[in-house]
Amino acid sequence: MITKRGKIRTWHYAHKHNTLNCSYETYLHKVAKHRLCERFSQYDSFAISFRVPCQCARMDTCHWADDSDICNWNAYTTFDLKAFYNKCAEEQTYNGYRADVLLYNESDKYPPVFLEICVSHPCSKEKIESGVKIVELTIKHETDIEDILNADVIKENDIVKFHNFERKYVKSDPE
Repeated sequence: MITKRGKIRTWHYAHKHNTLNCSYETYLHKVAKHRLCERFSQYDSFAISFRVPCQCARMDTCHWADDSDICNWNAYTTFDLKAFYNKCAEEQTYNGYRADVLLYNESDKYPPVFLEICVSHPCSKEKIESGVKIVELTIKHETDIEDILNADVIKENDIVKFHNFERKYVKSDPE
């Protein structure tokens, strides 16, 4: 804060002009990182769910089989990241890339997962192509943060993207 002691207006305090610390983008980014770490640390579960391609298990023997949506579809697979990771840290580096939030295991048993916050800039192509598993969360408003954190599962959709997660092809009977 700085003091304003002019001759015309009443003396008062004002924020120092520092767009780095006061922009709405920076605010959302900081709050989202902090709240994600808080959520990871305080809850027993931190579940994610992403799409995997499925194909009818009877495709080879069915005379009706074709490449339509009836024989091929997407399903969701769900994992609890707390089953693999026991630590969470903001702004940590792994393999030369800085994560907004890094989920890792103290024993280094599993490669870490990055939680990346996209307020105005999505993950770089280079970071995505690094092979690191990334959950990219698009945040435009505080309510987006709350919606993500209040859900039982962080599910792939228009604002949540999963990069470099193995999407094994599943053969299954249609539901």
